[in-house]
Amino acid sequence: GLLKLYPLPNTGAPTQLSNNFIQLRRADYTTDQYDIRIDNNIGTRQNAFGRFTHKNIVQTIPQQLLVPSKSQSDGYNLLVLADTFAIRPNLLNEARFGFTLNSTAQTLPFDGTAFTNGLNLVGIGPSFPFNGLPDVNISNFTGLNTDRGNSTQRSNTTQATDNLSWVLKNHDIKVGVDYRHIRVTRPLSFVSGNDYGQFNFQNSFTGYAFADFLLGLPQTTAIANVTDGN
Repeated sequence: GLLKLYPLPNTGAPTQLSNNFIQLRRADYTTDQYDIRIDNNIGTRQNAFGRFTHKNIVQTIPQQLLVPSKSQSDGYNLLVLADTFAIRPNLLNEARFGFTLNSTAQTLPFDGTAFTNGLNLVGIGPSFPFNGLPDVNISNFTGLNTDRGNSTQRSNTTQATDNLSWVLKNHDIKVGVDYRHIRVTRPLSFVSGNDYGQFNFQNSFTGYAFADFLLGLPQTTAIANVTDGN
């Protein structure tokens, strides 16, 4: 059952019930980035500029208890193009275009589906839209809060602007357009654990939260049927 994920104490007095387990885990963080930039003067009245940036971040995220660490990758691609053109000495046009593309992915090297089905929880499983674990909270004890193990999130932003500046005698006139398109795809979630369930153990039945947990008597439970992973 869930006790397989609870390690035995390795520090402190035998009767010590808190701060009795220590473990060092890797939390690697690696980032790679490069930039490409171009500037071009087109004659004496026009200037063009462009920049592209790519960035990738890979990190290891330690989990509670004996759950293996998650792996997370963040990828970014950014583009900016700009053009400034002096149509006349008193008439200037500025145009810009750009986008930002971001993708974040998490993976958990643990079969949460098989583990959860092995718990024989009533009303939960046997199929799940994503890999994860139940959310288990035990008052005054470390809980199981891995929740969603595998997930993907994407965020795309595109923007285009054009501004025309006109100096007319004592007046400065500026008109333009600004177009933006934003699209975000992220994991759908309503409660911690979602399809895997959320279980909160207090001291409601035995007077001791961990005893309630051993007897399978949560104070509150919740479940959300997420039919699509995103």
